[in-house]
Amino acid sequence: MKSTRSSATARQKKQSAAGLLAIARAARLAGARASDLFYETIGRMIETEAYEDVGYETAEEFCEAECHEPERTVSRKVRVARYATKADWDTYGSTKLDATLAYVEAVRGAPLGPKDRVDFDAVRVVVKKAGKETRVSIAKLDAEAIAAAASALTKKPSKKPAPSPSEGLLRETFAKTSGLDDAEVSVRDGRATITFALAHKDKLAEALYALPDTARERGEKSAKKSAKKATKRR
Repeated sequence: MKSTRSSATARQKKQSAAGLLAIARAARLAGARASDLFYETIGRMIETEAYEDVGYETAEEFCEAECHEPERTVSRKVRVARYATKADWDTYGSTKLDATLAYVEAVRGAPLGPKDRVDFDAVRVVVKKAGKETRVSIAKLDAEAIAAAASALTKKPSKKPAPSPSEGLLRETFAKTSGLDDAEVSVRDGRATITFALAHKDKLAEALYALPDTARERGEKSAKKSAKKATKRR
């Protein structure tokens, strides 16, 4: 009895998979007007591994044979078909829609769920124009601009390493010197790189000459603190 049920279930799975494949092939023959139906159906077959019931061993093999595209490209278009209507597909195309979905997820800070809906006409992408942020509809942007906006939202600011004691000493000294307070300082492997206005080159010599005094002042402060701590302990 169990064997009969198992055979019936396997037969039903194959029939269901064959039906889905027939729909996908018909949609593919219909061309761009049925792209959303085609990829939506392909997506169902990949998610349920129904491609195995129509003779394919892997999703990659299935995509290459039925979609004439690599699995990665198919996966992107399947995602678009999940959230975009036929009208969206016709208006914007899969590449722009995919970039827009990435932007929406970046704004949300989380992936879209199966029950989420996206109104692509209402999406406004924040872009910088002449130094000012502007909200622009996706109709006025290309896919690259939308992808760049999404990347800007997800990109984590890099942390600058803490300055070395020598670098900190130079910065502190220059900050007290008129004309060098905006100088840029970098110390690497014992060598200092200083960027400053040439109009204040005479100030540089003065500041560098003052370095030993600054160092001595720090040492004196440190000695005084140590002496105070020693006195308190007594």
